[in-house]
Amino acid sequence: DTLFLYRGDNPFYQEISRQLLNRRKNLLKALCTGENITAAVNQLIGLGIGLTPSSDDYLVGLSTILFIQGHPLRKYRYDFLAALQLAGNNITLLSKITLEEAFNQRYRERVGRLLNQFITEPQPISTQYVTDIKNIGSSSGC
Repeated sequence: DTLFLYRGDNPFYQEISRQLLNRRKNLLKALCTGENITAAVNQLIGLGIGLTPSSDDYLVGLSTILFIQGHPLRKYRYDFLAALQLAGNNITLLSKITLEEAFNQRYRERVGRLLNQFITEPQPISTQYVTDIKNIGSSSGC
């Protein structure tokens, strides 16, 4: 819930934050009901600022977990890919490539190490894995 919160007084960022929260809520509802997933993902793609907007970074992170082999919502991967096909010409090339790779479960090595730690290791997550993710870009992964 805190991912898209903006606390400043800039009306542009306030509205982006509001839209991100609303569209995220719509996506989570769609995932729970199994309906309108492509539309909900499509509405979220490209929203935010930067070469990989906040919503796209969020979708990369979400897909990292949802599309793990055996996850019950993995069946919706094709809905995410369909949404990307619809929205792909309206986002940056970097973001499009990043989303497509994530939806096809191809990640940076650092992300792969963190996922492996989540899935296979019984002990708590090492802070080094989290630090590695945070250091990918200026805000990517945070």
